[in-house]
Amino acid sequence: MLKSIVYGFLAVALIAGTATTTEAQQKPKQENKGAARGKGAAKREEWRNMTPDQRAQAATDRMTKRYALSAEQGAKLKATNLDFTDKMAGVKALRETNKEQWKIERKKLRDEHHAAIKGILTAEQNTKYEADLAKVKERHEARRKAHANGKGKPAGTAPKTEDANDDVYEILGGSEGEE
Repeated sequence: MLKSIVYGFLAVALIAGTATTTEAQQKPKQENKGAARGKGAAKREEWRNMTPDQRAQAATDRMTKRYALSAEQGAKLKATNLDFTDKMAGVKALRETNKEQWKIERKKLRDEHHAAIKGILTAEQNTKYEADLAKVKERHEARRKAHANGKGKPAGTAPKTEDANDDVYEILGGSEGEE
């Protein structure tokens, strides 16, 4: 009698375990893939889904707050950002047809955009902006080296915090996923 109870219990456990495993295998992947990969991926996805006007406004808002811009500077920056996002949207089609030309055009547009921003900012704001650009460049180089070595994120990379200074790339109005 004890054997039949034990076998019955094992059978129920086995069936329950199989049902759970099957259910887990059949579940679709998470609805929001960005959330599964972390906050940064979700933000990049949100950025990609914005129109050029929305991107320009979001970048202007973040930079106005980050660099304490005046109303006049904010208006000039918004016009600059809108021009940049419109041009970048036009260049996007090149990515599929001629990736090398796309990279060249994108770099040219970014350089022009950075120069235009520097013309709007004061000397103090420019110093902070240059430091932010240097942080972005440093992070990109570290990731490129890590990926070239097949290691993903570089060792010793501290996780991002909620501090506004840590997410400089987002403040500058870019998306790392568009590389």
